[in-house]
Amino acid sequence: MFALLLLASATLFIQPSTEEPLNRGQIEEACKSLVDRILTEEPNGRKMYRSPSFKRKLRRSFPKKVRLCKKIARKALHFFRFEKNKNKLTLASIAIAYRESQFRAGLVSPKGAIGPMQVMPHLWCNKPRCDKIGAGLLAFGTYYQKNKRSLCRTLIRYNSGKKRDCKVGVVSYSYAKRILGLVENITPKKKLLALQEELESLDKELKRLQKNLSKLAERHKNRAKRIEILYMGVFGQKPLYAKKAE
Repeated sequence: MFALLLLASATLFIQPSTEEPLNRGQIEEACKSLVDRILTEEPNGRKMYRSPSFKRKLRRSFPKKVRLCKKIARKALHFFRFEKNKNKLTLASIAIAYRESQFRAGLVSPKGAIGPMQVMPHLWCNKPRCDKIGAGLLAFGTYYQKNKRSLCRTLIRYNSGKKRDCKVGVVSYSYAKRILGLVENITPKKKLLALQEELESLDKELKRLQKNLSKLAERHKNRAKRIEILYMGVFGQKPLYAKKAE
């Protein structure tokens, strides 16, 4: 089934791509970052307090969730392999899975949506042996093509099922902004740039401190000379610390 979905994707999304695909380490880091969020927030981004016992219970399921996340990412990376921004679409796919199900493969919503990406089975998964991840990626990819490769409008369509512009007040706009925010947070390039900026700021701070220390050392040296001159004028000899220094 998934092979058929990949074949369909190859015909729908063929475009030259020069972007270097995400490697295993980057995928694992992105997945762990998303799974760790389960401890402190709800899927919609609202901060939540978790008791220590509940956190321990959640952590026991983390390895399974990370494995599912990496599986979705690998399939998405292959599914969108012809897209120019395949990495962003891959990260958006796992962000959708986090937002929709928190990486629970067997979740069924009250409305009947299934799988980690919560797709309606009568539209995308009507086979007896359906690949739920592949169905979610096919739905996401189809909406992406129909919305002229606008990720924000695609996410609004994915959540609401209706074609809408990406602007404040539109149904599912907050959903789209939430997914885009997650993508920004887990993008490896963004993290690297943030680390570089932090390193540059620390370097500037270090240079400033070194400059201040040199000024203080010079001031202390001048003050010691003045004290020595005054001491010799009063007592006719150098201070004890000056004798020891000699």
